Formats: sequence, structure tokens, C-alpha cells
Amino acid sequence: MSATPTAPRSVLQVALGLVIDDGRVLLHDRHAPDIREYHGGWELPGGKVEPGETAAAAAVREVREETGQEVVFEDFLPFAYHPPEAVSRRRSDLAIEVRCARCRPLASAPLPAAARWVALAELSWTRLIPGSREFVLEAAHALGGPRTIAPYDLRLHASRGELRLSLAFTAAQPQRYRVEQHGPEGERASTAHTTVREAFADLQARVQALRAQGARLEQVAPRHPLRTWLADLAAEEQSS
Repeated sequence: MSATPTAPRSVLQVALGLVIDDGRVLLHDRHAPDIREYHGGWELPGGKVEPGETAAAAAVREVREETGQEVVFEDFLPFAYHPPEAVSRRRSDLAIEVRCARCRPLASAPLPAAARWVALAELSWTRLIPGSREFVLEAAHALGGPRTIAPYDLRLHASRGELRLSLAFTAAQPQRYRVEQHGPEGERASTAHTTVREAFADLQARVQALRAQGARLEQVAPRHPLRTWLADLAAEEQSS
């Protein structure tokens, strides 16, 4: 008997505006209490592309609406970010694709309370949410900034000691995550992935396999891309 074909997933297009002026990047506070990895962090201004609107026009509009700054679209960064399904509020029929547009500021205007210019040299990378951090890293590196930053980490406690799983990436290929597994005796294994989706799936499979062997979640980086999914697992552990 043949398997039932999987229904195609709808794609929600999101456009971000990357605005850099005099060594500063324009950021916006993220308010999203239901998405743990986003809430209270900093993000690039942006939002969904409206029907009949281009992604470039959406980026310019979102920058204006969220920060009050008038900008001109220049080009898109050469990669997209795809959040894990948990960010889509657990809707398996919806996929999100985030593109980032470089934009040039036209004139300075007063900023609302939720927006700020942050010097790239003083940027707290751990405040940046997933899906903004990767784009800003590539842009900052092109201006002499770091090639690498701290990975997204999570720790598990197993019978033989603490295990650490990392999602790491570089400015040269910010869309290509590496999944690294570090053991209690210094052993290390690393797998490179060509897409963010593949890396998320790999990490989720590793976490599930380790949990099946008795490991328990111990610590998760505040802005970890899978924090919402991991919080659900932790809740399951507490109720079991």
C-alpha cells in the first residue's frame, strides 16, 4: 500500500532590513512571550511580506514602521534563514523563509523607545535573536568584525557526565551550521550541514537519542534557535 503523499507546506515570507551607518547597526526590541528564543532580544527590523508586495519593499516599509528611519533598498544578503517549526507555533503546514535586505539610510530621524543604534564593535552577540545574528555577523565581518562568535549551546546530564551540543557557524558561511557534540572526557564529533533545516533536524535527533539513553536537559542558551522546542521537552521530563 502506497504512503499518503505529504501536503505541500505554505511558505511565509519575512523580510528584514539591515541598516548600517557609521559603524552602527539599527536594531529593534523583540516582544514575543510565546517564543522563548526571541522574547526580550534584539533583532533586525522586519516582518512578513504582504500580498502583492516585494520582499525589498517590505524590508523598507518595516524599517520605517518599526524605527522611523527612511531607507533605500540596496541588495539582499546571499542566503536565507529558516526557523524551526516550533517558531511557526507548531504548525507543520507552515514554513518560514527569512531574507535580509541591505538598506542605506537616507536621513536620521528620532528613534522610538524600542529601537536603537548599536556600535558593531560593542555589540552583545548573545542579545541578538536567531535569524538576525547570522545576517549581522556576515555584515560585521565584511567591515572588519569577528569571523566567529560563540555558538548556540545546550548541555545535558548523562550517567557518564555532562554532554554539550553546539550549533556553530562562521561569517563566511553563516547559513551552514555545524552540529558539534562534546563529551565529558574531551571527545568531540562535528557534522557540517548545507542548510539550517538539516542542522536543526540533526540536533533534534541527537537530543532525542541521548534522552532515550537517560540523559536530561540541564542548560540551554537563552537565544538558542530550538529553545521553544527544548522547553517542551523539559516540560515533558518534569511531568514524567
